[in-house]
Amino acid sequence: MKNQTGAALIVVLSMLTASLMLGLTSMQSSQIDERLAGNYKAATQAQMNAEKAASELFLGLEGKVSLAPPEKLEWSEFSSFANDNITGCLASGDEKQACFLELEDGDFGQEEGDYVVAMGAIEDGNVSVSEPVFVKVSTSFFGFDPEATVSCLGTGCSFVPGEGNSGPVVDGTDREAEGKASGSNRPDPVYDENGDKIFVPAVIMGDMNSSPFSSQGGGVEGQEIYTSSEYASFKQSALGDEYEEASDGWDAVKDVIQSEIDKAVGKASESSEVFYAGPGETVSPGSASGVVVIDGGTLSLGGKDKFTGLVIMRGGNIVSKGTPAIVGAIIGNNYSFMGKGNPAVLYSSEAIGNAQNVGGGSGGASEIISWQ
Repeated sequence: MKNQTGAALIVVLSMLTASLMLGLTSMQSSQIDERLAGNYKAATQAQMNAEKAASELFLGLEGKVSLAPPEKLEWSEFSSFANDNITGCLASGDEKQACFLELEDGDFGQEEGDYVVAMGAIEDGNVSVSEPVFVKVSTSFFGFDPEATVSCLGTGCSFVPGEGNSGPVVDGTDREAEGKASGSNRPDPVYDENGDKIFVPAVIMGDMNSSPFSSQGGGVEGQEIYTSSEYASFKQSALGDEYEEASDGWDAVKDVIQSEIDKAVGKASESSEVFYAGPGETVSPGSASGVVVIDGGTLSLGGKDKFTGLVIMRGGNIVSKGTPAIVGAIIGNNYSFMGKGNPAVLYSSEAIGNAQNVGGGSGGASEIISWQ
């Protein structure tokens, strides 16, 4: 025993110390891994909350979407920005928030337009906040579905488009977009779920307070509305007890249509996808499809042209010769259709719907539903 120097004790203590340090390191690593897993779970849940909020809000909007790259935006910054730019928001406590915003070009690195912007958060000890989700809303070019084949606001409407023996045809039967449309040929009708044809008024000119427009031969197939009281009867028949003069009467609807016409003219002059004619200009789309916007100019149709889509008029003229056709609808204010030949204007909800996607989303406005 006198020869022992205690080396074994030192070795054992050293090993115990090393084991203790290794154990502590492992515990710290485990705690870090646990925290990382918890943070990842919270971040994932927060991001899911953001996507859920964006989805819920978008369900209240009409249009198509495309995902935009997310940009770094703090929750407080988003809330502050949203509060200053709200046009429609959905919030659920502190877990998620989504707003429908009109963003300028480059606000967050995205193109100018309408967006659903959403962020999510989750509080689990600490608050985890998601990256923002940007969903671009591509809206209809014209935010009012024409109720008739030919609609015109104002007392300056003039519609005497044919001089041929068979005269013009203005048909309120809803028809498919495809198919021949010259002479007596018509695209096939559209049927409802009961197998019945679908009809809209052939003409709505509620400001005229006069007799129907005249034409030589041919004529109108469908209901004709030339006074505000006739329009009220039409809407009451369609809406029943839900009809309210303040929102559904001719004066109210006319204001909505005029606003949409002005918006369409503003967008069309800068769009390469729209057939446009300003004052003193003439556009001849031929047998194309899409949207024609006339702002004091002239739409020229000839031969056997078949334009498929939507024609929007702010003043101006439509001139024709031969047997051209418009399959879709015409809507505008104080315009004239004075032509020769035997033109036809055939209603087609399919053609209108297809046309709405042309140039859609260029700064347009989607309808916001009420959020409680």
